[in-house]
Amino acid sequence: MPLPAPASLRVLEGTGALLQPSDEPRELVTPTGAAILAAVAIFERPAMSLRRVGYGIGANQSPANSLAVWIGEEVASESGVTVVETNLDDMAPNLIAALCEDLMAAGALDVAVVPALMKKGRPGHVLSVMSPPELVGHLSEHLLRRSTTLGVRMTPVQRVIAARRVIQVETALGSARVKVKELGGQPIDVAPEYEDCRRISRESGRDLREVMRLVADAARRELGLE
Repeated sequence: MPLPAPASLRVLEGTGALLQPSDEPRELVTPTGAAILAAVAIFERPAMSLRRVGYGIGANQSPANSLAVWIGEEVASESGVTVVETNLDDMAPNLIAALCEDLMAAGALDVAVVPALMKKGRPGHVLSVMSPPELVGHLSEHLLRRSTTLGVRMTPVQRVIAARRVIQVETALGSARVKVKELGGQPIDVAPEYEDCRRISRESGRDLREVMRLVADAARRELGLE
């Protein structure tokens, strides 16, 4: 029987787990252990502020039988993205708006459109797409197929991002989601979800700005930011 066992390999397939060659004749990963890893493990190490470290040592002498656990708080992390840009001077604005929606649905991290003066004094737009590295080809082809452009520019860039999470808060007018910005594991700012606040505004007849203030205040109280 080959090692790791076929069942273990099948379970770990597609999880991102790194498999290293070994001459060890014993089974190092059982199907049950592989299933636990596949269900709960993320095979990456985030940027973090380390708070505590723990070690466990097993009875086996070979291979080294030890486990290290790091406990910390995720901090702002740096990641690589690619900016895909093109100039558009012969495409209707309503079609550009639809193109931006399609690009976001296709996996773009962000899409921006900036007015610009093109050659021969024509008014136009610069369309910028922030793409994950693995989707650059897909999004570039989407731009070429769905717009009037004849070419795109691609620029690899680095970005630093803060941790974020979404919470649900209750107000006198209804429930709404709020995006929480965090640094060093601590909340530092909140941003009410526009669509939820717009829904509450329509249902209650209250001004949208007032609704957004109420939701933001409720989130700050819940997080202890006041």
